[in-house]
Amino acid sequence: MRKAVRIAGRDVLFVMAAQAEYGPHLQRLFTPVMTGVGPVEAGVRLGAELSWL
Repeated sequence: MRKAVRIAGRDVLFVMAAQAEYGPHLQRLFTPVMTGVGPVEAGVRLGAELSWL
């Protein structure tokens, strides 16, 4: 996984819809995959990221 974080022995992929919900506190914790707010856009983007597994 390209943007995955290892937590308790598991790879975790953080996914968020929009930059507006990714404030300074979260920016210090992780870098998410931004999918976009539309359901089709989000599905395509997340599917593309998961294909790298």
